[in-house]
Amino acid sequence: MQFHNRYRPIAGVALGTFLIVACGEAVTVTDGDGNTGGAGGTTTAGNGGSTVGGAAGLGGTGGAGAASGAGGSVAECSDATGCNDDNECTDDACESGQCSHEPVNNGTPCDSGSCVSGVCQPIQAYYRTDEAIYSIALDPSAQPKQLTQPLIDGGYIGRFAVATSGRVVYSAAVDRDDGTDLYSVRTDGTGLAELSHDTLSVTLLQITPDGQRVVYTAYDNAGGRSLYVVDVDGGNLTQLAAGWVNSYFSLSRDGKYVGYMTERPDADSGIFVASLDGAEQIKIATTSELTGIQAVIVNDAAPTAVYFSQRELFHGGADGTTKLNRTLLQGRVFDPVLTPGDDRVIYRAIEDVPWTWSVYSTRLDGTDSVRLSGDIDAGPLWLSPDGTHVVYQSDYQLYATTPTGGTSTQLTANSTVGVANTTTLTDTHTVFVADGALVSSTYDGARATLGQDLVTERLKLTPDRQRVVFTASAGQAHPGVYSVSLTGGDWVQVHDAEAGGGWTFMFVPSPDNQQVVFEVRDAGAPSEVTHQLWVGALDGSGSFPLNANNIPPGRWDEDNLIVR
Repeated sequence: MQFHNRYRPIAGVALGTFLIVACGEAVTVTDGDGNTGGAGGTTTAGNGGSTVGGAAGLGGTGGAGAASGAGGSVAECSDATGCNDDNECTDDACESGQCSHEPVNNGTPCDSGSCVSGVCQPIQAYYRTDEAIYSIALDPSAQPKQLTQPLIDGGYIGRFAVATSGRVVYSAAVDRDDGTDLYSVRTDGTGLAELSHDTLSVTLLQITPDGQRVVYTAYDNAGGRSLYVVDVDGGNLTQLAAGWVNSYFSLSRDGKYVGYMTERPDADSGIFVASLDGAEQIKIATTSELTGIQAVIVNDAAPTAVYFSQRELFHGGADGTTKLNRTLLQGRVFDPVLTPGDDRVIYRAIEDVPWTWSVYSTRLDGTDSVRLSGDIDAGPLWLSPDGTHVVYQSDYQLYATTPTGGTSTQLTANSTVGVANTTTLTDTHTVFVADGALVSSTYDGARATLGQDLVTERLKLTPDRQRVVFTASAGQAHPGVYSVSLTGGDWVQVHDAEAGGGWTFMFVPSPDNQQVVFEVRDAGAPSEVTHQLWVGALDGSGSFPLNANNIPPGRWDEDNLIVR
């Protein structure tokens, strides 16, 4: 911080010594005749207060100025424009004349990667083999860095995730071969910490959205499965529920609460909601026919949960339970999904006619129940990220409506094949593959063909949801990687599978929306297959291998590649 003051002599006054002592000491202004200054000017100094005084009056003592209090402050800004620290990972603000630079949320994209604790960290690819977890920068000269410690003979790496706070969390058999413990390590390979203690095997883990805590289930020495929460660096380990906890649990959107189910052989089975600080636990329901908690906490001030029981849908909290679905003829409820505002739940169910489905919407208090579709077949449903549109499939066609009902709009052009496996939504468009073409449609049915004569296999959206990345075969033996704008235009080839020597199965767009990391497998026999990680520019300007032939055969699926 630089401190600037400008003083202008008063006409006819000889200015003597100006003594400014910051950080809490008084400020004295003295004229050439030894008289103290009178009221009229303002000088700020120190940390936390101001001195009001004036230039010396001629021939005498001026009005009394207020002495600066202990801890006075120097005004350094008048608005946020004067506080720019040229760091895209901080929020610059001016409050009470002082600049502040609070870190933005961890994981926020920045020019060279994503923000972690107010610093822009380069984009890394993280991948798992049978024996280790590695990271590598998206640079052709980069070398993989092993993040995990060596395993015992017969040991293995289990689940892993990368926290927005800059740590990799994973389960592994390090010192015994009869189960896995939980560990975390910084993304640079330092700071290894054990997160679980005295457990036999970690079964499921989730990291809170802020990247600071890990919730997990693990078998304990008593033979039951318990629920735990621990800081991402290993501190504050807390057991939230002991024994007979179902492996499935879900976190609230803000990561303050967890919903879980117990399956005890006694009458204490039920669905619970607990705060991660361990201070609050609510029993939502007691039932002997639980089929699983299906949605997360919907109100942090008064925790509640949506769940299945006896093939019907309920919403419960401390004040009681409400059945959400209409009376069912037979069958059960499927695919419940909450709107982002946690005010409605959308679901499919059989209501009137045997084996004929419909899509429904209701408020969480059970009121305003609306049938969104006519009779449909057993296709899935989707909700747009902003919660304003519901898309469902019936008889190979896609339809869109709103969560509160109205006329459904057909998005497909009388497709003759199903589109479920390649359907994804943005706030404005639905993207799908129908009859050999890659298509995007607005919710009013305006379609644009994104790719023709491409046998599209898989598709994903970039994080900003402006481009579609997909694998497809275009008259070639092996699928390559392609990219196209969400709104249409010419698609570009990111990677030529034939020239690159292999075919692509797994791919992840990068946080900067400019690149995609993908796996290339050669065409050898299964026992001889080698794996390479490649990086391609989404504008088609080129691709390159990251670590050719340096990835041992392992568990190559979508859960084993993270780009952050």
